[in-house]
Amino acid sequence: MPASTTHKHPDGRTVTFAEDGHTYTDDRGMTYRSVSSVIKQFSPPFDDVKIAARVAARRGVKAEDVIAEWRAAGRAACRYGTRVHEVAEWALRDPGAGHIYGAPPHAPEDLTEATVFPVAAKTAANVGDYARSGGRRLYIEQLLAAPSLGIAGTCDVLIATDDSIELVDWKTNKDLQKTYGNMLKPIAHLNDSPLTKYYLQINLYWRIIKEAYCTGDKVPTMGGQVVHIRRDCEVIEYPVPDMSDEIDLMLRAMHEMDGK
Repeated sequence: MPASTTHKHPDGRTVTFAEDGHTYTDDRGMTYRSVSSVIKQFSPPFDDVKIAARVAARRGVKAEDVIAEWRAAGRAACRYGTRVHEVAEWALRDPGAGHIYGAPPHAPEDLTEATVFPVAAKTAANVGDYARSGGRRLYIEQLLAAPSLGIAGTCDVLIATDDSIELVDWKTNKDLQKTYGNMLKPIAHLNDSPLTKYYLQINLYWRIIKEAYCTGDKVPTMGGQVVHIRRDCEVIEYPVPDMSDEIDLMLRAMHEMDGK
């Protein structure tokens, strides 16, 4: 993803995403909450100091060393995920895998990347082939913003027809289904797992689209998939369930908190 991207909104404003700081703003002076920050607001906080102390005692090391190890692993995972995303984006932009955009953006740095990069590229190319068939329109790294909600985000893939919209997001976590408890009120009935948060992410994209991009009474059908590109090269597609009720609860809670 480039350092910044701009998006001409249907209401005439220009929305800009700045990678540095991960901020969304527009030319009318409005700042938007990111979709990821909205979801984080309802996610249990991770008490790294307390948990690191327990891990350190068990391993016979210093707590600060455990925290440093976690942060290094987090940076490495983030970098790896970005590189896989960029390989997928390159393949998605290349109709028929004809390499019209030149060489892939990254050369593999280790065995994992050497095996995963081709899988990511093939998976993305297949999505691109599907998107370009049947009169569908393909949008890559699509910025979406709802001024009325004050929320914006960027979807990896958006595939549209006159009657439907499908969203696809690539994920590279080691484990999407690991559960850490429950989300916070008012969505505490949902488990706290990466997959739950990604479902909420795409549901928020749906809500932004319905709020800001649909005109008249006609609302397209919405579909979506979380595509997990695993390090063992297995690709798992998770159809996204409708969580519109949970999105209503989250937005209502945010409105109430903003009003305090």
